[in-house]
Amino acid sequence: MHEPPHADPPGTADPSGHDPLRDAAPNETFQAMWYDDGAVSEATESERQYAMFIHIAHFASVLLPVVLPLVLWLVKRDESDFIDDHGREAVNFEITMLIYSITAGVLLMCAVGAFLLPVVFVLWIIGIIMGSVAASRGKYYRYPMCLRLIRAD
Repeated sequence: MHEPPHADPPGTADPSGHDPLRDAAPNETFQAMWYDDGAVSEATESERQYAMFIHIAHFASVLLPVVLPLVLWLVKRDESDFIDDHGREAVNFEITMLIYSITAGVLLMCAVGAFLLPVVFVLWIIGIIMGSVAASRGKYYRYPMCLRLIRAD
């Protein structure tokens, strides 16, 4: 499989030295943080819908963290580069949110977690919505503050 265009997460400099977060005008910084430099795919309608469902599957992770996005991604990752990219990103985000939630839960003992847990929850909700919207529009997407533990082949 080949890498999608603009696969690096926003905010990382490419070989030409361009950094979308540093070079963006103040009103463009928010969009640069959430969308992957506007890279649009050649994904079909069914691929876009499936990728959107992978992101929406995060809501089921309240009961079974990581499982549903992982299963959806593994089923179709070889059929489409677009689904592979969105699925990998969604699973990485789910693992990241699990790590952040456990850390915030442990920090509840020293009251810091009382601040962090709602922040993690808001990041989780906003990330799911933004990822779903990007997938439905046929755009590649990178979650903010996401550990990319599963990398492309």
